[in-house]
Amino acid sequence: MPLIENDKIPGPAPHVMFGNGPDLLPDIVGNVPKLHQQYGPVLKLSLDGHTVISTWDPDGLHQALSEDDCFTKNMISVYNDLALLNGRGLVTTATSDRDWIVAHKLLMPAFSGRAMKAYHDSMGRLIQDLLGIMDAYQASGEPFDVGRWMISLALQSIATIGFDFDFGLLKDPNAPRHPFSVALAYVQSMVMKRAASPSWLKWWETGTSLRFYRDLASIRTTIDDVLTERRAHPHGDGDEKDLLDFMMSAKTKEGERLDDALIRDNIITMLSAGHNTTSSLLSWTILELARNPEVAKNIVQELVDVGIVPGEIPAPELVNKCHYLDAVIKESLRIHSPIVAIPRYCKKDCTLNVQGNEYEVKAGQYVQVQLSALHRNPAYWENPDVFDPERFTDPDVNAQRHPNAWMPFNDGPRACIGRSFAMQEGKLALIMMLLKYQFVMDDPTQHINYTIIISLKPVNFFVRVKPAVLPERSVPDSQGRRVSIAAPTQPAASPATPVKVPLPKATFLYGTQTGMSEEYARKLSVQAKEFGIDNVTVAELDDWAALKGEKVGGVDPSKASPDGDIQVAELVVIVTSTYNGYPPSNAIEFEKWIRGKTQNVEATKANEFEGCLYAVFGCGNKQWASTFQKFPRKIDEGMDLLGAERLLPPGAGDANEDIDGDFSLWSSEFWSALMQRFGQETGGKNADIMTANAPLTNPGNEFTLTFLSQVSNKDAVAQAANNKHQHGVFGEVTVNRELQVVEKSHRSTRHIEVVFPPAEDGKPLYDAGDHLEVTPVNDAHIVEEIALNLGLALDSVFEITDLQISSLSPRSMAANIKGPCTIRNALTYYADISSPPTRYTLSALGKQLAKVRPDVAERLQAALQPGKETPALKEFLATHRTFYDIMRAMHIKELDWKEFIATVNCIVPRKYSISSGPSEHPNDVSISVGIVRDLGGEDGKQVYDGLCSGFLSRQAPGTKINAQIKACKSTFRLPEDPTKPVVFICAGTGFSPFRGFLQERHAQGQRSIASGGASDAYLFFGCRSAEYDFIYKDEIDGYLADGTLTTLFNACSREKTKRYVQHLLLQQAQLLFDLVENKGAYVYICGSAGSMAKDVRRTWERMAVQILGISEIEAPDYINGLVDQARYNEDVWG
Repeated sequence: MPLIENDKIPGPAPHVMFGNGPDLLPDIVGNVPKLHQQYGPVLKLSLDGHTVISTWDPDGLHQALSEDDCFTKNMISVYNDLALLNGRGLVTTATSDRDWIVAHKLLMPAFSGRAMKAYHDSMGRLIQDLLGIMDAYQASGEPFDVGRWMISLALQSIATIGFDFDFGLLKDPNAPRHPFSVALAYVQSMVMKRAASPSWLKWWETGTSLRFYRDLASIRTTIDDVLTERRAHPHGDGDEKDLLDFMMSAKTKEGERLDDALIRDNIITMLSAGHNTTSSLLSWTILELARNPEVAKNIVQELVDVGIVPGEIPAPELVNKCHYLDAVIKESLRIHSPIVAIPRYCKKDCTLNVQGNEYEVKAGQYVQVQLSALHRNPAYWENPDVFDPERFTDPDVNAQRHPNAWMPFNDGPRACIGRSFAMQEGKLALIMMLLKYQFVMDDPTQHINYTIIISLKPVNFFVRVKPAVLPERSVPDSQGRRVSIAAPTQPAASPATPVKVPLPKATFLYGTQTGMSEEYARKLSVQAKEFGIDNVTVAELDDWAALKGEKVGGVDPSKASPDGDIQVAELVVIVTSTYNGYPPSNAIEFEKWIRGKTQNVEATKANEFEGCLYAVFGCGNKQWASTFQKFPRKIDEGMDLLGAERLLPPGAGDANEDIDGDFSLWSSEFWSALMQRFGQETGGKNADIMTANAPLTNPGNEFTLTFLSQVSNKDAVAQAANNKHQHGVFGEVTVNRELQVVEKSHRSTRHIEVVFPPAEDGKPLYDAGDHLEVTPVNDAHIVEEIALNLGLALDSVFEITDLQISSLSPRSMAANIKGPCTIRNALTYYADISSPPTRYTLSALGKQLAKVRPDVAERLQAALQPGKETPALKEFLATHRTFYDIMRAMHIKELDWKEFIATVNCIVPRKYSISSGPSEHPNDVSISVGIVRDLGGEDGKQVYDGLCSGFLSRQAPGTKINAQIKACKSTFRLPEDPTKPVVFICAGTGFSPFRGFLQERHAQGQRSIASGGASDAYLFFGCRSAEYDFIYKDEIDGYLADGTLTTLFNACSREKTKRYVQHLLLQQAQLLFDLVENKGAYVYICGSAGSMAKDVRRTWERMAVQILGISEIEAPDYINGLVDQARYNEDVWG
């Protein structure tokens, strides 16, 4: 027998990012048979980083399911995800697991033929309850939701027969859903989402969902309560026994029993897997009967001939005589198997023997049989896409068919234990329904889509319930046959072409200070339109319609199916930044709103956002480790608690690294998840849209650029001369002096004082701890060089009108220049030509130059590979650190002014902590600026000055600068009670706000207790050397002398005894915890977020463990508790 080695097994080439996902999705049921038709009976796939060997051959199925020394069911892939719900139940334990061995042995008798007879009448009574519901639909003429009511019947049957519990699902069609069914539906949907996610995203799907754990706890508590009640009040000898009685009393010969946890897990398994199997069987069979009314008539004829009376529960003996109905059910299961695929784990290298070949399978790989492929294999099924029950009516044909060609319930030791239960209930329900009703579709050709939640289910399948027309009993023909079987020619009701499923309206919300989140949100909105979403809204978080009381989603939850099949009416995507854990300025009202909505977790069970599908992407910086993604996480948790459906885990962009890359990866995953959710294609053109870096439309088309006549528009010319990107009033530099001994330190820190006009009310312009926000300007020689290269007249005047931002970045010059402006001012005050170019800038530039400079466009495109921090992009940015570098290195002269302002971003203001106190300096502020200077470029010798620090270092006294005062976060203030001790921890220019605090203490006469005052202040200060960069040393010595400062602890990192501030903290641990725990001290930290502040927090946690005796797990919560009390405060920078 020829051997086909593992690496020679045919299959489609995997996508670089998505593996073979695009080859299977969105129509996994339809696409796998197509792949087998193309590649043969065995093919290889790459799915989520795993190698999967797929077969549609019955011999391959038999080998894979044999549970031998090669293949077994192990807790891999989807089974691990299902275990979150089912625990140690039968479905989610390995064949070698003792829990499975014992449970399988004990529970098999509960599903025997004898047991099925015992359940027969209970099933019938519940079906009679369903008939009462159907009577109401027949009388009203309203569409009957088949999926909803088949799930209600199946779930209620297992609850009643299994453990004598009534969910009330068959009492009233208008009754609200039982909390258990709501919770089960949500948890099942989240488990399936997790199963479909890449392995590195799985934890996010459920691990971050408060609603998931709330509802999972509700499921388990309900079953635990039932079990506790039954143990307290067991059924007596005269009571009807149920499955729970059996599970509680059964034991093996060795005396092994099921403990309560295992009973609970198996009840949940039966409720989840069991009701999904039965409802799937019934729903798809009703669809086939509605499309093939002749088949339905033949069933009814058989029922009449057998002698079954409408409205009554037929005896098991009569049910067993309905052979044609058996054939119909088998054919329905062939085309619509509830189980989609069966994976098996390969324990060692072995082979699959299929159609005369041996296919090598490696240990650790999966072998998977997709039942829709097996059941549509033309080698075993003639006209496999045609629904034809007659193929199961001939005993000779059935005997000749391969025993594994029809396998809807698995095979071997791991075959579905409840298959007899599902088949009996399904057959009984069809008998009792068809004797009373006809199922009529308004449009029998309607395309019905499917979803996979545990099992395969039709979506939005409605019929009209009409009275049945019962025939007379037929006379047997010469061969004893009573039923005339009409073989249908109608193609099977195969799952829909998913592209026909409409995408919902979409709302893209953003919270931002710099425009980055808005840019990302608008990029997504443009992609949404490319995907065919017509109703698209983009808005600030504070302007969201929900805050004004408008309904989110717009779906009536009472119309939902028990399995949670709620039609999505709205997609909400939120992109937001966070600042020290707080919302940006245009999301403050939203934060108050969602906090108010979710304060009472119990009240959120109303799930008022059902019908809303959402996703969140957060922009932040990991250097602020303690608050990184804090606000986006709050939004994600809030939307989840309010009942919205999370499409995928929230994205986390890190501005300290490659945030554009983070967003690019997340947006690809977002669109892939959305396309799968709505049955859209994920390959071809759609894959290109998902992974596009460049704007999808020309940003230059979103505004009009007009050059103004300097002769006829003198007012505009005058206005243009003053258009300087001004955010507030201009301040005047009065002092600019060096703080370090530069000859020794080879570094520079400048003390700069800026005076502003006094406030009209005479009050100080700021509070101690506030920031000065400075907008720098570009060097005149760089401005001149760019203008000469591009052929621009610097003093020409232009104006931007008709601005409509979509593909155009909100951070671009074109989006920010308002009113007439000169090119000189635009290049000087607006153009960010000295910062690293963003992906948007590079991609937009490449698109602009594609025709005139294809060589440059190609180099830029090569740098923009999909993914984060790709080698090509890193290499490119290493030698092209700024937009100015790119222009010079590539000799770009073909970019016109409109393309330039659409491509280049605006200068972003920089914030500096104010280092003065308002009591002594009400109108003049000081800042301490560390001057950034670096070497780089192709030769490593090019000098790069920090844009803002370099600009400030050159400002002589008398110069006007564009600056404004910005309030710091509310907690970074001196305590209101002046008697409370304060602890200042900093390094280098991190001393700035504490200099302001000390000036305030000095001005208000606050002195140390040792100096006769009422409050102490401690300073932990780090520098490199007391000899050359101990900034403001003389001032600090003065404050020590007069008692404004109690004690100074100084650490020097470049002296003989190398110390950092965290070492000083450890040395003074006893003092610090006495101050905090016994005297209510307030702690303040200012410095680098990435190193100093992070190290200080870790040190403080370590001290808490050693001094307070708490655990390492409790230590972070201890610090967070101080943060919540505003007694541990950070003002840190990147």
